[in-house]
Amino acid sequence: MKNGRCGSLGGDRKKTPIPISSQREKVLGVSRKQKINLEKVLASLDTVCPKCGYPITPDKILRIDSQRIMCPKCNESFVPEKRGGLGQ
Repeated sequence: MKNGRCGSLGGDRKKTPIPISSQREKVLGVSRKQKINLEKVLASLDTVCPKCGYPITPDKILRIDSQRIMCPKCNESFVPEKRGGLGQ
């Protein structure tokens, strides 16, 4: 018995930790050297009114209920399109 445990679970081997940046590259496919374009990120948060085409920024969203929003420009109420998940 070693360290108060019965049996061996391979605990004697030392595991080399994988750096977080490598884990992020594997999961997200993003290199640390790649710059993030803030304008593209902010634009992806906008919702576009299907009637007048006005880009509604998150701070201008007027919710009517849990699903519908109202365009601040033309006052049209609509259900915004669903967005893709991570990497879409």
